[in-house]
Amino acid sequence: MGQPGHGVVTVGPWFRTDESVDPLDLLQALADGCGNQKLRVGVLECRTSTAEIMRRLPGFTETEPCIRMVLGADIGLGTGSQLLAIGSPAKG
Repeated sequence: MGQPGHGVVTVGPWFRTDESVDPLDLLQALADGCGNQKLRVGVLECRTSTAEIMRRLPGFTETEPCIRMVLGADIGLGTGSQLLAIGSPAKG
């Protein structure tokens, strides 16, 4: 999914239900549909494989992490292997 706003498209949730799907194909399809708009991808701290993928892509730069907050016990939110990124901590 992509949420447009203020000159940027926020990507997320970036989710695949089929493990055989290349996650970069999903991102490329979204990028193709967004034209020249910038993409912002919220990679979770537990998704180190997604972060490594993003670091290798031309044009993406890593910025300071933001803080995600959980009310109650942290039961490993976002640790499922199918979730690659969130839109933002407020939504993810």
